[in-house]
Amino acid sequence: MIEWDEGDLARRTPDPTPEVLAVVTNPFCWRVWVFLLGAGPAHARDVMGPAGLSEASVLKHLQNLRKAGFAMSSVGEKQDRWRWWQVVPGGLRLTDVLHTGDQQRALQQWLEAFVINQQTILREWLRRRDRDPEEWTQAALSFEIVARLTAGELDAMSEEIYQVMMKWLARAKEHPADMEGVRSVYAAANAVLLTGEK
Repeated sequence: MIEWDEGDLARRTPDPTPEVLAVVTNPFCWRVWVFLLGAGPAHARDVMGPAGLSEASVLKHLQNLRKAGFAMSSVGEKQDRWRWWQVVPGGLRLTDVLHTGDQQRALQQWLEAFVINQQTILREWLRRRDRDPEEWTQAALSFEIVARLTAGELDAMSEEIYQVMMKWLARAKEHPADMEGVRSVYAAANAVLLTGEK
C-alpha cells in the first residue's frame, strides 16, 4: 500500500506562473512529466527507460516537478529513489496564463519543449519501427487533416479530442500493475491555425 501525504492528494497543479513555467519549459523535465502521467505511480527507475535518461537525471527532474507543484512523492521512504511518484492532478492550464511579456516568453519556451518532446519520441519510434512487434505497428496511428473551421469549432474539436485521450488515460490507470501485454504508449494532439492565410 502506497502512503501519500493527505495534503498532496488534495492538491491541484498551480497556476502557470513564470516560476512554474521555468520548470516545465525544460524539454527533459517535461518529458519526465509526460511519462510519469502515463506510468505513475512509479519509481524513478520505471521512468528512466521510456524517458531515455539516467536515474539520477530523472530524480532531479522529479524533484523539480515536485517543487513546482506538478508531482508528488510517497512518504515513509528516506531516499527519493525509493519513493513512489505520481503527477498532481490538473496539468498545465494554458488558458490561465496572463498576457504579460515574461509569461508569454515562458509560454513560448514551453510550447517549444512540447514540440521538441514530440519530435524526439516520434524520431525514436521511426528508427525502431521495423523492430516493433507487428501488432503494435498495425495499431499505431499517424494521422492529420486540414479543415476550414471557425474558432468556436476548433475549440469544440480540441475539447472532444482531449476528452477521448483522457478516457483512455483513465482506462490505462485501471490496469493491474502485472497485466500482460501492456506497454507504454505515447499519444499527442495538436490543432492550430495554419499560417499564411487571412
